[in-house]
Amino acid sequence: MDIQAKIEKGLESIFLEIITALGIGNTLLRQELLPEFGAKLDEPEALPAAAKRTDIYQRPLKPAQIAAIKSILQQPREPERKSLAGGFFSNLWRRFSSILGAALPLPLLADLTGLTGLQMLILLLTALATLTLLVLVIKALWPVRKYLKIYAEKIRRLKSLTYEEVNAKVVAMRVGFDIKARKNTDGTLYIADADNKRIVESLPSIKFLLGQGAKLVLLSHTGRPEGKVASDLSLEPHARKLSELLGQPVKFVKDCIGEEVRAALETMSPGEVILLENVRFHKEEESKDEIVRAGFGEELFKYFELYVDDAFSVMHRAQASLTAIPNGLKRAIGILSEKEIRQLTKVLKQEIHPTVNIVSGLKVKDKLPILEKLVERAKKGDLI
Repeated sequence: MDIQAKIEKGLESIFLEIITALGIGNTLLRQELLPEFGAKLDEPEALPAAAKRTDIYQRPLKPAQIAAIKSILQQPREPERKSLAGGFFSNLWRRFSSILGAALPLPLLADLTGLTGLQMLILLLTALATLTLLVLVIKALWPVRKYLKIYAEKIRRLKSLTYEEVNAKVVAMRVGFDIKARKNTDGTLYIADADNKRIVESLPSIKFLLGQGAKLVLLSHTGRPEGKVASDLSLEPHARKLSELLGQPVKFVKDCIGEEVRAALETMSPGEVILLENVRFHKEEESKDEIVRAGFGEELFKYFELYVDDAFSVMHRAQASLTAIPNGLKRAIGILSEKEIRQLTKVLKQEIHPTVNIVSGLKVKDKLPILEKLVERAKKGDLI
């Protein structure tokens, strides 16, 4: 048996398997694919037998489908071609498209049965080129997906973090302990109960992380020291008040970067908490130069495995402890910040009118964006 005959014999076997897999139980088609069975169109019972068959959807064959089958079987076997490749592709396409055109209820497939081997090859190459283009597009967009993933991770909810993501991890949490300390008669600083609201509001996030076994390190600022150490703006009294509210020790570290921080972290155990000194004692924290802030951020967060932003009151500011978080550091939004964002979103999407909106604060400039939004959505009768 020559090479072309072997190829055709193999193809016939392949198509028989295809027919069997598709559930096409048409004896006439099998006879066409396996000539040794011999198709005898002159036998009057042959066509009625085909008419009783069903397609793959278990419906009776339509007259048009029966006619297509008859047309296939009446076609003489192709003579040997000089081009082995041409005969191979032409025979492959003719037989496969004929099976589909006769067996499936898709009229358009019948138009494909007349394609030559060369046309079929061109069609396959076109499909391959389209697939290649699609792969290139996906490859080009892949870095964008990674870029978006970084920012998607930045706004993960704190409570969505699993125990494994938090337990025994060194976690940096930015809080808003911007509370002015009062002086005792002996000159020592303290946080009065009347002033401790900001610390109290951070307790849900702090307790959640400690309950998950985190090694929690808190970062904050208070006042405007303008990059200089000012004893009256130290966070040490804040650490004492937090310890009182938590009912457990809170270690205070007299800097937010450097060797003292590293040493304190090395001795921490899961479930312990540290408060670092005022981040604004370093001028790089509020630098106008983004590169300077980024460098300070690298130093500030180099020992941490997770960053949590729970300082809603300042999270809009371009400051290192808020925006210069290294890309490789996992990020989440704290419980207080999430609550504030939800409330603000609810106000901005308020559909019930009229409304009364009260906006307060010392710095009007910071309130202008939200005021503009409220004015945009205001309707007759609303008060701002």
